[in-house]
Amino acid sequence: MMQSFVYGMLKISGVSWLDLYTVIVTGFIWCLCIVIQTILFKEKFDDDMIYDILASMVFSLGIGYVYQKTGLIIISMIAHFCERVLSCVIFSKKA
Repeated sequence: MMQSFVYGMLKISGVSWLDLYTVIVTGFIWCLCIVIQTILFKEKFDDDMIYDILASMVFSLGIGYVYQKTGLIIISMIAHFCERVLSCVIFSKKA
């Protein structure tokens, strides 16, 4: 939903390369939200957090591109579910 909102705002603003900038801006917004959440919950900002932010940025760019080209939100939802399951498995084995 955020991506559709960003797309609409950039389209109204007359931005060229609309699809590309929408995906990038949405990725940065997503990562900024992770940083804000970390600050609000007073979590430790360490290497793991940096890796989580970088992984979220890569995932957001990839799935944002897929959504932008297909327009199918279900693909994004399934990919996000799989990513969260994989992350939980990785982090539970690490601990």
